[in-house]
Amino acid sequence: MGYRPRKVEVLTLKVFRYYFNDLYHTQRLLNWSNESKNQNRYQHRYVSLGPVHDPTDSLQPVLDDPDMLQDVCAADFTYGDAIKLNGFLCKKHASSDDFFFSGLAYPRSTDNTFGATPTLITVLNITGLNTLGMAVSRIDFAPGGLNPPHLHPRASEIFFVIDGELEVAFITTENKLYSKLIKSGELFVLPKGLIHFQINKGNDSAVAIAAFNSQFPGIQRVPNALFGSYPDVPNDVLAKTFGIGINQVKKIKSWLNS
Repeated sequence: MGYRPRKVEVLTLKVFRYYFNDLYHTQRLLNWSNESKNQNRYQHRYVSLGPVHDPTDSLQPVLDDPDMLQDVCAADFTYGDAIKLNGFLCKKHASSDDFFFSGLAYPRSTDNTFGATPTLITVLNITGLNTLGMAVSRIDFAPGGLNPPHLHPRASEIFFVIDGELEVAFITTENKLYSKLIKSGELFVLPKGLIHFQINKGNDSAVAIAAFNSQFPGIQRVPNALFGSYPDVPNDVLAKTFGIGINQVKKIKSWLNS
């Protein structure tokens, strides 16, 4: 009789079949066989899966977003409550204006609490960005201006200084700070989902451009999330978290919301 795989081996094959998806149907991972008529044993015969040799690499097509199946898909916002799966429905007829935006040509006012103003451009501003996985932002800094600690939950960022000098930094989940003073023509990479900030320590205004690998990177500012949420985070929670008094918490909330 030929070798009959044990239950655990059958289960292993099923797991591989799940993760390797359609590859299983064209290439068998294991080939059970008898080595001779007088031997009741088996041998594993591994089949090449193409150029990918690390099994974890073969999971990448499952984890990544699939490529779009048409050249363009300018977002159509006229469908109201239509269900959207990781993007917007496509316009039937796109135009050149769906891929154009002029709003980054001019500086924004930095007369605000932090002395810095980001202008984030997403698919909501350029409908042609739909399905392309890109967004961009212009950040204007007054002297001493700060783009306070924040994160982008859905995108990594390339931060490029157009004019001036800025200190750029991010903090890892192990609470390690990476920072660099960068000047005009230089850039800094900010990994996805990590808290980061930029501050202008010079005496002149500064301008930077940030590029994201998502049409909707999202932004969550740490101070606003904690002290400006709605409904409010309870004052006693914030007081205990930061080791400050209730009155100080109230002052910070009032300052941020002014």
